[in-house]
Formats: sequence, structure tokens, C-alpha cells
Amino acid sequence: MLTRPVVGVSASNENLNSWERVDIMRYVDNQAISSRLGEQRLSGARPTRRASTRWILGSFLLAALASSAEGRTWIVEADGSGDAPTIQAAILLAQEGDDIEVGPGVYRETVYLTGGRNIDLHSRLGPAVTAIDGEGTRPVLGLDAGIVQGFTIRNGYAQTGAGVFIGQADQVTSPILRNNIIENNRGTLYPDCCVGSGVYNIAVGARIEGNIIRHNEVFGVGGGIWDAGMESSILENTISFNLAESSGGVHSFASSVRGNLILGNFGRFGGGGATLVSCVEFRNNTVVGNTTANSFLNAAGVQTGSFGCVLEQNIIASNRGNGRGIGLIASEFSTVRCNDVWGNDIDTISGPSDPSNFSADPLFCAAEPLLSLNFLLRSNSPCAAGNTPTPSCGQVGARGVGCGTVATAKRGWGEVKQLFR
Repeated sequence: MLTRPVVGVSASNENLNSWERVDIMRYVDNQAISSRLGEQRLSGARPTRRASTRWILGSFLLAALASSAEGRTWIVEADGSGDAPTIQAAILLAQEGDDIEVGPGVYRETVYLTGGRNIDLHSRLGPAVTAIDGEGTRPVLGLDAGIVQGFTIRNGYAQTGAGVFIGQADQVTSPILRNNIIENNRGTLYPDCCVGSGVYNIAVGARIEGNIIRHNEVFGVGGGIWDAGMESSILENTISFNLAESSGGVHSFASSVRGNLILGNFGRFGGGGATLVSCVEFRNNTVVGNTTANSFLNAAGVQTGSFGCVLEQNIIASNRGNGRGIGLIASEFSTVRCNDVWGNDIDTISGPSDPSNFSADPLFCAAEPLLSLNFLLRSNSPCAAGNTPTPSCGQVGARGVGCGTVATAKRGWGEVKQLFR
């Protein structure tokens, strides 16, 4: 499990490795001493060790107080030329309400935004050019409060939360993980060892939203997300091509799961797309192309645990399990309404159902949606608002109408030229 140190400027130093402590304090001392010596040169005064030490401590305290009152922005650059040499060093310097802006580049470190402080950690130019890299040897990010947004979080390695560990189950800290790419993280130490290689969440009130969570692998449960955070939300993410022994895409206990694309995930023994042990709601998700591998009847798409769940307005389509993959398995305590369950090995809903559920081609705009990740609906789709067999259902799935009545397909220039010969 990730070690999550408290990161106050003084108290947390004892939780750092010795090289981290020396590096950060040397940087702070050098910055302060350089500034003080510059002033003394201008005034002609001779520097003394005692005066220099008093100035360092006083200016550091004043900076901390000013930061707390005004909300400072700390700058981190990949070449070390910013206000702090690393992302972790900036977190140690920052106070409640501060921002940390990270320039483009690859940051090869483990980052802990812990201690319950609300700090906004964000990249300047987005995840395409800003990465935190675990190099396949260590976890990448731990947080229990604040916001982390705009990074590629990759190549983590740990038993729990190799990519992201969201912690502090005993406190309401409501951390936010937003608009990141979380990819190529591994929890594969030994069979049945590990959970949540992409994202592991036990925080109360966490929001995991707008992320791309892909190509993560766990030798256990929850390849993309393993979630046991009470009152948490998993919103509008693309969770794709993750692998696990069980629950390839999402494994959730008690959260609201809405508006996600859950695509092409693999759960060897069930729950290819999602396993909902319990949940507040599973609504307006598109669950397509997920698979399982054993020969038993199991849920290739979505399955619920014995506590039940509200499952409404989802597209659950083209999920496979060696001919025995059921699209949707729901417990008797679940509410199951307005879902399109179509094109799976077995489309019959296992468990309670409702006349508002239906089975029809959702008519996506893209001819090959799993390749293009385009899951917008054609205007005549039975899942579009106003077209569902039960009009009161509204829109079904994660995406609305995005084209006319004809599917579109990308063609190369050579294919286009062939059409006119």
C-alpha cells in the first residue's frame, strides 16, 4: 500500500527519504541566502551567519503566512528552474489554498498530495505534454485532498493503486482527480495480490471525472478503477482496454457511476466491463466490447452484487465471453430500467427487469466505434432522447446525437482516390 506522509513544511520532513530532505532544504536555503547576500552587497553590509540564519527563518515564515492569506501559485519546471526543483518539493512548500503549476516535461518521481490540504496541482499545457512517470518501479500519485488535473500518470508499479491512490477513508476530504490520462500502470506481483492498478479510491466524497484510464493491468481486481469510497462519483471518464482477473474496467462498492465510456476491458473471471458490489446509481454509461475468458455463465458487460443498484439509461452492447457472456446480471434488489442490452453473447437480463428495457442496435455514428472511440448516436438511434421505446426514458448511453441517419467511417486518401477512378 502507498505510504502517505503528512506533508507539512516542517513536520513532514521526517517522512521523506534523506536525499529528498537534503535536496529540498538545500534548495530553500540557497534561494534565501542568495537573496539576502544580494541585499547586503547593495547596502555594503558584511554578512554574518547569525543574521543570515534569522533572515532565512523569518522570510520563510513570512512567505508561508502570505501564501496562506493570498493563495500563492508555485511554478515547477522540468529543468528545475521554477520555484521548487520537483513537484513534491513544491507540495512541501505550498499552503492551504495554493496552486502548483507544472510546466511541460516528464517528472520521474512519486508525488504525495496528502495531509488534507486543499491544493490545486495542475499542468500548464495538459496531459499530452506533461507526465509523472513511475518508471515501472514505484507508485506514481497519492492524494487525499485537493485537485490533480492535466497530467499523464503512467508506468506505476505497486500492489495497490499503482497509478493513483486516493486515500483517507476516515475523513471527508473530497479530493478531485480530473482530466488526466492514467495509463500503463501495473499491479502484478503475484496471483490475487493486487487491486486498482489505474485508480484505487477509499476517500469519502472523491470525484474521478473526465479522465482517460487505459491499458492498466492488475493481477487481481479492478484493472481501471477499484473504488470503495463512500459518496464518491465516477463521472464522464473513458475507461478502456484495462485487464484484471476480475472487473477489468470498474469495481465499485458505493459510488455514483455516470456518463462513462467503459470499453474493451478484460476481466478473466467476470465483470469484463464493471462490477457493482453496491452503488448509488449506474446511469447513462456506454459499456461496449468488454470480454471475459472462462467457460461459465458470467457478466461480460455489467454485474451487481447482492446489495443491488439503480441501473438506468445505459447502453450495454457487444460484450463477449466465449459465447456465454451475459450483458447484464443484476441482483434481486436492483432497479433496472431504460437500458439497451444488445449484441452480447446473451442479451437476456439476468435478474429483475422492467418493460422499459429494450434490445436494439444503438446506431452509433461511427462504423467502427471501438477503433475511433466515437460513441455519438445517429439521429434515428433508438437510444436518442425521444426515440426510445418508452419515451420517458430520455437519452440512453453516455453520448447524445452527433450525426444524421448514416454511419460515418474514416477513409485514407488512397481509399478516397479509388472511389473516383
